[in-house]
Amino acid sequence: MPGIAIHYIKLGVTCDRQLKLAGYPTQGARMILLFALAIASYLIGAIPFGFIAGWLKGVDLRAVGSGNIGATNAGRVLGKKWGYAVFALDFGKGALGAFLGRLALNDEMPASLTPAVCGAAAFLGHMFPVYLRFQGGKGVATGAGVIASMV
Repeated sequence: MPGIAIHYIKLGVTCDRQLKLAGYPTQGARMILLFALAIASYLIGAIPFGFIAGWLKGVDLRAVGSGNIGATNAGRVLGKKWGYAVFALDFGKGALGAFLGRLALNDEMPASLTPAVCGAAAFLGHMFPVYLRFQGGKGVATGAGVIASMV
């Protein structure tokens, strides 16, 4: 393979073509990967763990307490154990979103850009979940997970 890359350098072919022939993804492929990971992070962040916990207990958290599906309302309405579980799951989905961003790291982008983009997508997914008609939580636990994962 190095011989092929050297041959193309002599012909003046662009760097992206050389990287593609050498088996490395091009910048366009990296951007598509980042976009796909951001969408995956949004969908993971949109999983309403508070709503699911309430559903398991037979309570609609949107109609009781503060009306929020987050860990605080879950803890008040369902009990401390459920509140801690919802907090841990919300924290985890934020951390997972930022971790997915690390999969798309490359030399051409700042090291904190891709985890920040995917972490922000998970954060927005929690606050505006597609599964609950874009009415979610406040994002405290999910944002904490994103920040803890990036530090």
